[in-house]
Amino acid sequence: KVLGVVPDHTAALNYLGYMLTDRNVRLNEALGLIQKAMAKDPNNGAYLDSLGWVYYRMGRYADAAREIQRAVELSPGDPTMYDHYADALIKEKRVAEAVANWEESLKHWNASSPAEKDQSQIDTVRSKLDQARKQIRSLEALTAQKGLEIAGLMEALAWSPDGSRFVMAGRQAQGTWNVAVFSA
Repeated sequence: KVLGVVPDHTAALNYLGYMLTDRNVRLNEALGLIQKAMAKDPNNGAYLDSLGWVYYRMGRYADAAREIQRAVELSPGDPTMYDHYADALIKEKRVAEAVANWEESLKHWNASSPAEKDQSQIDTVRSKLDQARKQIRSLEALTAQKGLEIAGLMEALAWSPDGSRFVMAGRQAQGTWNVAVFSA
């Protein structure tokens, strides 16, 4: 109704776009609504999170990670934004970064007032965090079994569809990447 009276009301545009996105319906329409809000207020963390979330739902994970990272930078302290960011990072195979952001999400949930806490959201974040940590432990065990050592920050992990090989990637201090393919 608000948009019928004030068609460029940024909060209403973003809210409707986010609600459509959260329900995973009419994503192109949601993207348009959120982009209209962004045009009026491009540095609004909530709108950036919504934009990233619609990109995530569309399967545009790199775009999602970029926008949600900006949202987190502009609005630190929102546990849902950290969760969204970690969701995008895990899809990009940036496991260690995803773990760090789910941990940050839990930290902010725990600091929330009792009225703001959403136990189902907290449980969901914990579950995703546990799964990502298991991925890392599995990789560490496998590399130890093969006599390999993980040095530095492992940022990406991908398995072949048949599970016979995996790829590890990590960034060196100079910003260059090391990538290796292993047989399981």
